[in-house]
Amino acid sequence: MKRKKIQLDHYTAPDKTSTRTIRKKNYKVTLFWNHSKYFTNKKQVIAYLAESSRFLNERYNDLNFILVDVFFIYRTIWPYIDRKTECSVFNRDFLNVFSLMDNWCNNFGIQGNFNAFDKLQKSIDELRRILDQIHTMQKGQVINPALIKSLENRLTALQDQISIFLKS
Repeated sequence: MKRKKIQLDHYTAPDKTSTRTIRKKNYKVTLFWNHSKYFTNKKQVIAYLAESSRFLNERYNDLNFILVDVFFIYRTIWPYIDRKTECSVFNRDFLNVFSLMDNWCNNFGIQGNFNAFDKLQKSIDELRRILDQIHTMQKGQVINPALIKSLENRLTALQDQISIFLKS
């Protein structure tokens, strides 16, 4: 079975008609909001996009393992939660994460680079919210709070890696 992969490939070629020197002479790659990088030749652009793709694939794999652990915790406390309210909230939240992560390697089109990082960030935020709900609801009765804290720390480390990568 072939493994899903993100392949970033969008960049902007130099615009000879631009009045701004940086756009006139350089290739541009935009990864996330205000994170654009400029390169003097196409070879550098292709290498940077390949590096970014590898980085994203590794982070999505890390996030997938965290998702498995969070889902395990949810299923562990499932017998103890109110079926009418909390179950529907958890089901909705997990569906949001699943749909974000299942679509992460689709062709994103012209905004592909931006969407890949955006979906990664939204998935992290959603998992953090689910962990907060679990922690608030079960109050250490079934799951050791240290386990939840450990998962929160893994999510924080993942966000830190993303921030460092975007700043480099």
